[in-house]
Amino acid sequence: MSLRRLATRVQKKAAHNSGGGWCVLKRRRRGNVSQVTKPSAGHLVPPQRTSSDTEQISATTQPRAVSPASNPVDEPVVLRREDAPEPSVLAEWDRLVDACPGTDVTQLSAWSRIRGLVGYRPTYLLAYRGNRLAGGAMVLRRTVLRWIRIGYLPYGPLLAEGVSAPAAVSGAVLDGMVALAGELTMMFVQPPEGAAHVTDALLARGFRASSAGIAPAGSYRVDLTPPIAEIRARFSKRLKSWTNRWESHGVTVRRRDERDLPLLCELMAHTAARQHFDPPSLDYVTTLYRELAAGDHA
Repeated sequence: MSLRRLATRVQKKAAHNSGGGWCVLKRRRRGNVSQVTKPSAGHLVPPQRTSSDTEQISATTQPRAVSPASNPVDEPVVLRREDAPEPSVLAEWDRLVDACPGTDVTQLSAWSRIRGLVGYRPTYLLAYRGNRLAGGAMVLRRTVLRWIRIGYLPYGPLLAEGVSAPAAVSGAVLDGMVALAGELTMMFVQPPEGAAHVTDALLARGFRASSAGIAPAGSYRVDLTPPIAEIRARFSKRLKSWTNRWESHGVTVRRRDERDLPLLCELMAHTAARQHFDPPSLDYVTTLYRELAAGDHA
C-alpha cells in the first residue's frame, strides 16, 4: 500500500468522532525534528526513530519528570507525565481548564472518559511550579489499523491564568509534547482559540500545518447567560425570521434532562442522514451527558 493511500485511511480512522478545528502534525527524521515552514497538504509522514530516540523517550505509565526548566526568579518548572492521575490531580486540572479562555470541555478529564468509549486513552502533561499546577495538556491516544499510534490534543496546551514567567511553563509543556509525539506514528494538535503564539512555537519545534481533516473546520459558541431576548437580538436576519415563526407553527422550547436523550438522538439521526455523517449512539450520548453534567458542564 502506498504512503498516500495509507495516510488517507489513517485520516478517516482518526477523524471518526474527533471534534475540534485547526490542527498541526508532527514529523521526525532520523532522530532530529524536521523544520517545515510550508505545509505539504494531504501528505502525512510517519516519524522515523533511531535507537537513541527510543532510549531517550521510552513510554511509561508512571509519573516522571520530562522537561524541567529553570527560572532565575521563580521556582523551576517541572513537567510530569501521567496516564492515570489521582482524583485530586484530575480535580485540580479541571479547575485550570474551567478558568482558561479559548478551550472547552475537550480538555476536561470527563472528556477522556467519554472518548474512552471509542478507544482513546489519555496522557496528561502537567507543568508544576512548586506545588502549583501552572499549565499542561491532555493528549488523547488511540491505535488504529493495529499498529498506527495516533495522538490528538484538542484545544490545548493550556496555561493557568496569571501564571508568572509563562514562557518557561509553556516551553516545558511544548517540549513534553515533542517527546510524546516521538513515541507516536503521528500527533495532531488543535491549539486554543486566539493562541497564535502556540502555533508559532509548535512550528518552531518541527510540527507543521496539516489538511488531514482530523476535526471540523469551525464551531459556534453561544453565551446562554443573557436574557433570551438579548440572545435572539444577536441572531442573523435569516435566523431571526425562522425563530419568529416558531410559535405560530406550534414549536416550543423547554429545558429537559436525561429522559429526553432518546428524542435528541432521533433528531440527530435525521440531521446525520441529511448531512451524511454517522450519528452517535444513545449509549455514547448518555455517557456524554452524565460525565459533563456531573461537573456542571451540561
